[in-house]
Amino acid sequence: MAGSPMITADLRAEPEFSNVGKNQVARHMREMGLKCRATRKFVVTTDSKHDEPVAPNVLDRNFTVSKPNRAWVSDITYVRVGSK
Repeated sequence: MAGSPMITADLRAEPEFSNVGKNQVARHMREMGLKCRATRKFVVTTDSKHDEPVAPNVLDRNFTVSKPNRAWVSDITYVRVGSK
């Protein structure tokens, strides 16, 4: 379904609705219970099928260490690399 700006543009293409406003269309859509359903583009962020070397898991979830600065851990949720 389209939102009020797109519907307004389509209506303005017709001569009898050439002066309709976006807010007016939005108000009528609200009154009729119509909502625009936005779809998000799926973006692949992980490439698990590669031939690059994978770092070994030396801690194996054993986070207890004998001295400070023996093990550092981090969680990287997103790192932008390469194209857009």
